[in-house]
Amino acid sequence: LTVAISELDVIAQKAWIDSVALAGLAVVVTPGEAPALPLLRPPTNTAQRAPEVDDAPWASADQSAPPTPGGEAAAPAKIEPKAAKTPARPFDWSVRDVQIDDARILLRGAHVKPLDLALKAHVREISGAKNAVFPLKLELRDGASGILLDGRARIDAPGFGGTLKIDGLDLPRLAAASGRP
Repeated sequence: LTVAISELDVIAQKAWIDSVALAGLAVVVTPGEAPALPLLRPPTNTAQRAPEVDDAPWASADQSAPPTPGGEAAAPAKIEPKAAKTPARPFDWSVRDVQIDDARILLRGAHVKPLDLALKAHVREISGAKNAVFPLKLELRDGASGILLDGRARIDAPGFGGTLKIDGLDLPRLAAASGRP
């Protein structure tokens, strides 16, 4: 993985990336299982969470209020639920060039016939701008057969316009690897 960063400004919430090059990636996908992409699996113990911290400078474990001017302790402070904060605005970002070479998608699972797919992709001028459209070339191959995309795509409201070419694809083999009966 190689990433060339033109500008990254955390305060201004913007990231401009010149290029991303990725070669030799291998990703295991388990169709028909939850989640299909194991690296997206939630933590196993979600019951333990970090405790919330009260913003009051006098807050302590007993949640008592600060002492009165006479020195005696005041009644315990009433804890009010905090209002939801306005969601942070998303980063402005763009990537001038993305190249993925020699990537493999390994379909595995208890009810799946193993299948290894090769992935190659080239994307230019991709960004998080609303309705941004960018050029995309993608090849997903199973040996000599495959699916080829060449056109323009959009992230915000997902879309694609261009050419989809199915080249000698073995549909029964793909169906067997889908994890579906």
